[in-house]
Amino acid sequence: MNSKIVIVSCTNVGRHLINFFLNKKKFKGVKLAGVLNLDIDTSLNKSNYDSYYDLKKKYNLNIKYIKNINDTSVYKWLKKIRPSLIVQSGWSQKFSKRILELPRYGCIGQHPAPLPIGRGAACVNWAIILGYKTWGDSFFLMDEKFDNGDVVGQEKLNINPEDDVKIIYDKVCFTSKKIFSQNISKWVKGKFN
Repeated sequence: MNSKIVIVSCTNVGRHLINFFLNKKKFKGVKLAGVLNLDIDTSLNKSNYDSYYDLKKKYNLNIKYIKNINDTSVYKWLKKIRPSLIVQSGWSQKFSKRILELPRYGCIGQHPAPLPIGRGAACVNWAIILGYKTWGDSFFLMDEKFDNGDVVGQEKLNINPEDDVKIIYDKVCFTSKKIFSQNISKWVKGKFN
């Protein structure tokens, strides 16, 4: 039986996770069952927005464009899929308790910071402003607070003097793919240590 994953994302990091997942044959028994992304109107307020329209067309990807992760229609869509796991990256809306409890093994969030340091919005910008030389990328078991929960994967990355926000997010794309590839086979079985 296939484990089903839903990815909730609307940024370049999510694109890399989706591409990596779809282009690897080693994830036998794991199916990307759907992607949730922001609809076009809601996306106008999101920096670094990526629609994934090209991926939808290329892979006939099951993408639902939404305004709010907690809408009843989203809950019903997810319930129909019955995911083993939801993986979230770059999503600014807090998940409700009923969304968090819907997947068999919960929801994993990705955050471009060495959690617990760097919770909240614009953490990469603040890392540059505050002069951090080392930063990180974390995956964590989501709970009802923002960027909170047990860390289940983390990688460090360097911030060089010439790095800007885009360069750091490019580094985060690399670390996220690495963490994802090393852990997804056990995460879909509910193994997080």
